[in-house]
Amino acid sequence: MPGARVTKIEREWEHGHRARKIELHKGHREYRVYVSARTGKIVKFRQKYDD
Repeated sequence: MPGARVTKIEREWEHGHRARKIELHKGHREYRVYVSARTGKIVKFRQKYDD
């Protein structure tokens, strides 16, 4: 997401793998990207409209 601002990074387990949850904001949108700590691949992506 070009121009998005990282607001939070956490360590978590996602689908049985260690992952990093990265929250980003751009305008009224919030994005959550889960990245595998082992491979660096995106394992989950969420987007929601933030009022």
